[in-house]
Amino acid sequence: TGNSDSMSFRTGANTTHKTDGHTAKITFSYAKTHANGVETQHNSLLTIRNDWDLFCDSLWSVFLKGTTEYDEFKAYDMRVAANGGLGYFVVKNDVSEFKLRFGAGFSQEIGGPNDEVAAEALFGADVETNISDRQKIEGTFEYLPEWAEWGDFRIESRFSWSMQLNTEKDLSLKLSIIDRYDSTPQGRQANDLDYALLLLLKL
Repeated sequence: TGNSDSMSFRTGANTTHKTDGHTAKITFSYAKTHANGVETQHNSLLTIRNDWDLFCDSLWSVFLKGTTEYDEFKAYDMRVAANGGLGYFVVKNDVSEFKLRFGAGFSQEIGGPNDEVAAEALFGADVETNISDRQKIEGTFEYLPEWAEWGDFRIESRFSWSMQLNTEKDLSLKLSIIDRYDSTPQGRQANDLDYALLLLLKL
């Protein structure tokens, strides 16, 4: 505050539940920004994903994923999407994991100029690696073209680097980047890039 006034707020939560042969992940983020009394950012993202191993110690897996996206600055009020398919671990050890995924699903924009359900293919990749005892890198990339028109597509990607600050309280510093691209933005910008430096407390 001073010659200009601004306020930026970001919060979120991540949870992971693992059992033998099954992994469930929920990721939520919310961001809101005002500059000189004008709202310049307001969005939230929710992702729920389940992965099941096909067989014991198999490199193949099956996944189901659902997402809900709200963004006040998009041409629609909300987008919901669901997809599923197969995954394959190219690398899987105690230090690093690299998985390729392919499948199909649908998405629908609600409260916008085009509310038709779009059938989509999915090609994705996930990477997770511990670069030291306290540092970790995670990334997810998804390319989602429409089956009816491959020139209409979405790209969703996430990247994060985290460093543990306090082993007793499990406090971490995290650099988070979320990029969303839509080839049919309905008169808006096609690409949205969100980045933040956050403190995380593991419960």
